[in-house]
Amino acid sequence: MQSMRIPTLASLISGCWNRAELALRDQIRQELPDINEETVTVLLSGKLRSEFKRISDKGAVADAFQRDLCLSFPSIDHATLSSKIARRLIATVHFHQREVEKHTGGDFGIVFRRPVVQRAVNSGSKLTIVEDRRQGLLCQAKIFRRDNRWAKLSNSQLNVIRDRLGYFALALYSYADQSGERRELDPIRWQVTRDFELNAVKSWLRSGSFPLPVDSQCVIQQLAQGEIGTDDENTIANTIAPQMRPAFEITVGWRDGDAPGREIQLSRRIAQVQLQQVQNY
Repeated sequence: MQSMRIPTLASLISGCWNRAELALRDQIRQELPDINEETVTVLLSGKLRSEFKRISDKGAVADAFQRDLCLSFPSIDHATLSSKIARRLIATVHFHQREVEKHTGGDFGIVFRRPVVQRAVNSGSKLTIVEDRRQGLLCQAKIFRRDNRWAKLSNSQLNVIRDRLGYFALALYSYADQSGERRELDPIRWQVTRDFELNAVKSWLRSGSFPLPVDSQCVIQQLAQGEIGTDDENTIANTIAPQMRPAFEITVGWRDGDAPGREIQLSRRIAQVQLQQVQNY
């Protein structure tokens, strides 16, 4: 079954995160020096909420999704894809508050939720919409302390993380003015632990040397495209974003829940064009 890819939408969402992070760093510089990692995470959620509202109100989410539809289904009329599927799409973020770090081994989760459009089985004249496909990443925030060390993972964190390295990442917070007022928060760096062992993670924090750190725009784009994290619903629901734990839930969906329906019937003309293409092939 042919399914859509979302490079344009992923780029838009990751760019939003990057701009929210820049706004957060500016706020810390002006108003909130030397805050800890938990406060950084909570404040970031507010910046993300504002940024997603801004791009949704200007129609950027719908435009990005339509571009990806056109890339995935080039034979279908663009106006049809816009009017029947992409119209009224928006992005939102919800942030759950802290409760259960001791159970999950992470400070927070990031979950990206979006609709998936596929060509209907045995039908060139229909597309099907699968709502709420999710990709999740479990994260542990660590800040570079005034004693010039990264905080270690606790024994309880180590025990839990051991079996979750495949969908886990360290979020690394540090200040450029480390010995001063600590107003200059560095860009957040992320170290994904997939393909590494637990001893390596402990060694990184001891030495302060991380093998493949990436910026926020990169990690969010990879998550949105399913390149990191997990799409296992049981893991997302019970480990990455259970009801009472901190989690960024980024959702791409239709405004006011106005989804177009599970199946989209294409126009007769478009269906005939597709049939002719198959016959010619």
